[in-house]
Amino acid sequence: MRLEVQFRHMDRSETLEEFAIDKISAAVEEFVHRHDAHVQIWLISDVNRTNRGTGQFTCEIDVRYPKKRDLFISKSNEDMQRAIIEASDSLSIVLDEAGKREKSLRRESISTVV
Repeated sequence: MRLEVQFRHMDRSETLEEFAIDKISAAVEEFVHRHDAHVQIWLISDVNRTNRGTGQFTCEIDVRYPKKRDLFISKSNEDMQRAIIEASDSLSIVLDEAGKREKSLRRESISTVV
């Protein structure tokens, strides 16, 4: 699995990058067992111009894996680590639901063959 972290409108931080990689790779690796999966993470700082300096941070995750399956998650918070955690949790939920649907479809196809 390839995992890339990009920073937008903020300086690169090794601490944040490692935190994002740890959280998101744990969520993805639990459900996506393919070596050819590609995960892109964007850590974005958006300054709220009306409040002059009140920061809003966004963590966006794009997961692409074979058979043209793409997932996109975006979560925002006033704290970047909190945005990463929320995005990671949402990704886990979406991947878990997708896995359950896939297992259900497999069971149905097996029962129709037998």
